[in-house]
Amino acid sequence: GRRGQAGVHMACVLKSNGYENITILEKNPNDGHFGKTHSYVLEETGDSVIHEMGTCYLSWSYKHIRKLFEHYVGPDATMVPGKDKFNKIKMPAPKLMQTKGHTIETSDEWLYAHLEKLLLPPPVWNLVWDKAQALRFAKDVRVYRKLHEKIMGKYPYHGMIPQPVSKEAWKLIDQTYAKLMTSHGLQSILDLSAVGFGSYGYGYDVPALYGLWFVTPSAVESYIKAKLSSKVKPVEVVQKGYSNLWRKMIESPAHDIRSSIQYGAKVTSIDRNLDDESKKKVSITYEKEGKTVINEADFVIVAAPMQEIVPLIKKPTEVEKKASESIETVGLNVVLYKTKKKDDVSLTFYPETLQSIYTKSPDGEVYAERNSVRTYMPSHDEKHKCRYVVTYQHLPGGSHGKDEYYDKKAREFITSKEQVVWPTEGKVEKLYQKNWTNYFPRFNQKAIMDGYPWKVYQAEGHNKTWYIGSSVSFESVEDVTTFNLDLLKEQGFKIRFPPPKPEEN
Repeated sequence: GRRGQAGVHMACVLKSNGYENITILEKNPNDGHFGKTHSYVLEETGDSVIHEMGTCYLSWSYKHIRKLFEHYVGPDATMVPGKDKFNKIKMPAPKLMQTKGHTIETSDEWLYAHLEKLLLPPPVWNLVWDKAQALRFAKDVRVYRKLHEKIMGKYPYHGMIPQPVSKEAWKLIDQTYAKLMTSHGLQSILDLSAVGFGSYGYGYDVPALYGLWFVTPSAVESYIKAKLSSKVKPVEVVQKGYSNLWRKMIESPAHDIRSSIQYGAKVTSIDRNLDDESKKKVSITYEKEGKTVINEADFVIVAAPMQEIVPLIKKPTEVEKKASESIETVGLNVVLYKTKKKDDVSLTFYPETLQSIYTKSPDGEVYAERNSVRTYMPSHDEKHKCRYVVTYQHLPGGSHGKDEYYDKKAREFITSKEQVVWPTEGKVEKLYQKNWTNYFPRFNQKAIMDGYPWKVYQAEGHNKTWYIGSSVSFESVEDVTTFNLDLLKEQGFKIRFPPPKPEEN
């Protein structure tokens, strides 16, 4: 296992359902972070202001994660970014502004102006988001739902996505998501999804399969519902940080797994003894504190990225080898800066930096800024004399050993009037940087067309092995946890999770 979201979740599910002999091998020290969840607390802003350097958002469709927050943290664990004071999203588009001749600042203005530029004049595509015009956009959503079902069929969304339902469906996924959308006249859905892809750091030009996986019809519909009802919140953040959820799950009396975790354990080999029927155990060798340790298990659950673990397995299967060799990743550079205050809201997105129509070769341009104080504790904004902002950079070519380069690029971007319209002025001080070098693992297009996402899933349970986590599902906390539940059900487990609270027993 591994103490990331998928590993912690799976261990808690198994232990709460009676499986006691569980060991989690975590290569990192016990630093309070969990996989790609990295809730950073800065002394000068206090523990009430969270600086999320990894997992940070919940969409409306995150049903299982919301259930976990309510069960382990409480009913008020999540909130709209900025609450009532700073809850608007800015989307400056300087390049589009040059052709339109007027200010483009909000998400509504950008969607409207971009569609007008690419498609039809305002009388046809008037997407100003009042309640009446939202109904017009609903037509495209209905078309998208039909297209989605035509390709993937009907399923609960999140977790493991089903195979395409027909030969025609397979042909439709043999392209990028952007091409799939534009070829079906769904530029409006594509523009809307650009905000989602951007905020989560996936980039923009992803394989069609992964676009369909992430941009579910229910997720798109939530944006319309939000315009028609204030009760619908398309995107939220966690008041005390995502790390708080995993910490509480690990420490829960219902399935306390603290003693099951071996920190600083670097796995060096896995021998499943497939050629020797007399050996029923899996032998896992790892290094810890300068010593070599051999642990024997009945079964191994690989929560770490598949491409990192398969090379350590003695005699992997052909499916395991080919699948792991076909996984691609991108980089995601996240930096916390301290700057002079400026008039902004909680979240600012720069959609042009992710799209080749505006940025020919995107590589490290800032695509989003989040003002931590105004997002998590807007009532404290006046007492802070400085602005604490987290910037995000999507790195298609990876980011190994380039911390200083991308830090410099981020500083140049947020202080440039040409790129951000309303630049950050004065001194920009870096406080913390997290460079995710193997972000958004996914199968390449050839492997998708060869069926490897489903071949791996069909092989689950064979050879004393399960694969879980983002490399075999999708890089979202909802997907990796729902995938676990799907897998357990597929393997014949009858489970209940979250476990009943004491008063429910």
